[in-house]
Amino acid sequence: MGLPLACAFAEAGFRVTGVDVNPKVVENVNRAITWFKEPELDEKLAKAIKNKKLIATLDAEYAVKTSDFIITIIPLGLDKEKKPDISKLIEVTEIISKNLRRGHVVGYETTLPIGTTENILKPILEKTSLKAGKDFGLFYSPERLMSGKVFSRLRELKKIIGAVDRRTVFIAGEIYKTICPAGIEIVSNPRTAEMIKLAAGIWRDVNIAFANEMAKLADKYNIDIMEVIKAVNSSPRRLMLNPGCGVGGHCIPVYPYFIINSLKNADQVVPLIKAARQTNENMPKYTVKLAEEELKRRGKDIKGANIVILGLAYRPCIKETLNSPTLEMAKMLKTKGAKVSIFDPIFTKEEVEKITGAKSGEYEALLKKADCVIIATMYEKFRGIREKTKNDCIIVDGRNKLNEADRGIGRPPKGKNI
Repeated sequence: MGLPLACAFAEAGFRVTGVDVNPKVVENVNRAITWFKEPELDEKLAKAIKNKKLIATLDAEYAVKTSDFIITIIPLGLDKEKKPDISKLIEVTEIISKNLRRGHVVGYETTLPIGTTENILKPILEKTSLKAGKDFGLFYSPERLMSGKVFSRLRELKKIIGAVDRRTVFIAGEIYKTICPAGIEIVSNPRTAEMIKLAAGIWRDVNIAFANEMAKLADKYNIDIMEVIKAVNSSPRRLMLNPGCGVGGHCIPVYPYFIINSLKNADQVVPLIKAARQTNENMPKYTVKLAEEELKRRGKDIKGANIVILGLAYRPCIKETLNSPTLEMAKMLKTKGAKVSIFDPIFTKEEVEKITGAKSGEYEALLKKADCVIIATMYEKFRGIREKTKNDCIIVDGRNKLNEADRGIGRPPKGKNI
């Protein structure tokens, strides 16, 4: 998200310095080379470099000293205990603090546990004896973008800003207005803005979990969940989401733990959030169970079966695999003795095999040998799959997108009377 944001500010006329720890990233930016697909990014980066409005550097101290407005958007992940790991963010904040001067405005867009800006980052910045809200500005503004739709989201969504003082709100607001034509939305303080971002992501996690539980219920009663969802959503003020084989990415599977593992009594305060995350984390296992049931129903054993998982990216056309349900399903299937192959049209054979340890290959060749195909991520390429498989191949649709599938999440086995 950092590069598109830098390009947006450069296009608005600002002189932008981008900082990264990866020399290759810095080199690519300065040569106007993109290494991931994002609509509008190629042309905006080329224009920014040509007009000398954007430079990239490894030198964070230089960037802080020569800038007036500083935005940090370092990804925040989880450690082995699934607790928020803010170590990198603290390191960068220490650098900012050492080079902080009167008049600086410092902002954070990284998704954070509630209270991080005021309780952890602010004291680090104030080590210089400069005070937030008096000598320098401090704000939090959640990144609300989405890979593949970054610039359209920048244009469509209001920019939320929570600052420690009114002057900072005004300055940050005026600057963000230049790249966010929908305007700004000012909230009471940084912790409110932090909670807004978490609430938006966790809303999806909880509601996906509800859909997944309803799908499991539909399986028990031989009901098609997609028929149920269509009818439910025909009523005003209803928005039931679709079930699926798992929730992937950097955001939705991660944000709940920013709350769950920041509380001493999470079971009492956020039991719903905790239960929803557990439900969604169990969906890869549930999908494998459906595949095993269908194989058994056809008199086949999962052990020794050729199983092809279609889709490695956690969502279509986005070359990211973090928390992809495919990774978990592949491990489970291997444990059960299945011969696992994985195909994704946006990854090379070598990339798939390196990331997963499973075999990959040419799409149609894999399908011809398959005893079972599991759709983990849906691409248009996967439509009409039945004609490319053996007659007795079982298709399990983990996204409920294919009518020719033998089984879906919350959809009765094909041929079984509803």
